[in-house]
Amino acid sequence: MGILIKIAFLPVIGYIWYLGGQGNRRLRLILVPIFIGLGAGLIIKDNILARVVYGLLVCGSFQAIRIGYGNYSPEDDPKPSFLASWTHDRNGWWIRAIWGLIVATSGTLALVAGHYIGYGLALMYILGYSALNFCVSRFRLPVLPCDLLVGAGLPAILLLIK
Repeated sequence: MGILIKIAFLPVIGYIWYLGGQGNRRLRLILVPIFIGLGAGLIIKDNILARVVYGLLVCGSFQAIRIGYGNYSPEDDPKPSFLASWTHDRNGWWIRAIWGLIVATSGTLALVAGHYIGYGLALMYILGYSALNFCVSRFRLPVLPCDLLVGAGLPAILLLIK
């Protein structure tokens, strides 16, 4: 049953991510980390206390999505995201890659610390998610496939839990 739970979270969170980008940002900021934490708690093969604790830690670690990844455009946006004001990247490719790196690194911390994911798999997830974010921005994918890929990439970490 574990693999079914792992796979089920990919389209669900991908769709929530898409809906959150279409006007209701709170779906992304609140539901996505909660669902990823819930998934981790369901998948971890340990006692109930460990499941609850690590589920909450994973939920908290994915709060890094709040950092934002908007392009740098001071003409159109007087208050750019932190990464935009830091990188001055007008195309958004590097902002998205850095955002993906930060989110994936933060998201894996609790699972690596609890020995539910090895260092190699964590590094693979971090680099893969960063590359995914770079590519969807670099190749200028339309909103729907872009959001579905980026959103489904977040819970892909669940596939790596032992």
